[in-house]
Amino acid sequence: AIALGAGLLVVILLVIGAKGCLDARKNRSLEDYANNVTQIVNETNALGKSFFERISDPGELSVTEFTSEIQSDRSAMDGFLSRVEKLDTPGDMSSAQDSLTLVYQLRAGAMGEIADRMSTALGDEGAERARRQIAGQMEVLSAADVLYNRVTRHQIDFEIASNGANSPEMPVSTFIENPEDWLSVDAINDALDGVSGTTSTED
Repeated sequence: AIALGAGLLVVILLVIGAKGCLDARKNRSLEDYANNVTQIVNETNALGKSFFERISDPGELSVTEFTSEIQSDRSAMDGFLSRVEKLDTPGDMSSAQDSLTLVYQLRAGAMGEIADRMSTALGDEGAERARRQIAGQMEVLSAADVLYNRVTRHQIDFEIASNGANSPEMPVSTFIENPEDWLSVDAINDALDGVSGTTSTED
């Protein structure tokens, strides 16, 4: 009976130890996921800031230089989407990951559309239509911010907290600050007419 009791105790301790190791491994994977997303979000915020600073004040950039910079921003956003799609996602984060992927698909798609239409928007023929399309993509960028801030980051925070993992709250992601300043064609006209060599749509 003593031997049986000792054996049972050993089995219980082994089960508890194994569960503890599995829980610790699961928590580490959740924390690693949150940290990786935080890094991507912070870099995205920095890209958004530089993107809109450039549009607001293109300085002495020529049309060619300006469009090249916009293409570079597009490539950076494509890179963020690729990183999101390749994240090592714990099972509990599957729903949050789907939401995060949609956020970055929207952002990458919008930046791609903006970059594709920028040369036309800075020229003469077809500029008015291209600028309307760019304004429409600003709405998509704004919608992606709303989706992330109101859904995605709360999903990640919930899974972290419910599993007892340790990770700071997810950061806010604001690729487009003050979206009301960018959703109209007039706003796009005001910005793009400042690029050196641009043919104004009002001429």
